[in-house]
Amino acid sequence: QGAPTVTNISPSVGASTGNTLVTISGTNFLSGATVTIGGSVCSTVTVVSATSLTCRTGAHAAGSGVIDVTNPDTQAGSGSSYLYQ
Repeated sequence: QGAPTVTNISPSVGASTGNTLVTISGTNFLSGATVTIGGSVCSTVTVVSATSLTCRTGAHAAGSGVIDVTNPDTQAGSGSSYLYQ
């Protein structure tokens, strides 16, 4: 299994206060993966499949942040972006 990749996030915009439920699409997601967006940790990460996961955004200052997914085997990947407003 290769490192995870991130190809899309939906919705791609949310409140800077966090707690927005987002769906992240990509590849090679493993159960137990962790997610940060712009360095802010997402909570309640649920890996739906190897290509889809959901989580709740953490609070972050207004602006865009890159999505980082780290699998339990320490392989990490990033991509796409999310806009806090």
